[in-house]
Amino acid sequence: MLTLVLTRHGLTERSEPEQHLGQHIDISLSDAGRRQAEALARRLAGVRFARVISSPLFRAQETAEIVARGLRAETDPRLKEMDYGAWEGLADTLSLATVVTLVAFSIVAAVFSG
Repeated sequence: MLTLVLTRHGLTERSEPEQHLGQHIDISLSDAGRRQAEALARRLAGVRFARVISSPLFRAQETAEIVARGLRAETDPRLKEMDYGAWEGLADTLSLATVVTLVAFSIVAAVFSG
């Protein structure tokens, strides 16, 4: 029987306040994120992984390899996070003025792009 385990990467240094990391900010897990991955590995100790596939982003690979207890993660670019464009790296606690500016910029970029 096939068992599929899906998980999100652990916390990073940019998790508080939560930021839109997306595809272009490739950072590793924080100590707290490593502890989260290790806790999940303990919880899944009875699961024998035949294959581990991860996003090519370092935080995802690191989480996958901790959870799979050293089994090397294959990467698949289709598992990357969203591309947040101008929002990348910004915190979720944006002011309304910043949101309006970014949305207006996005609309202009969409209208005039190729």
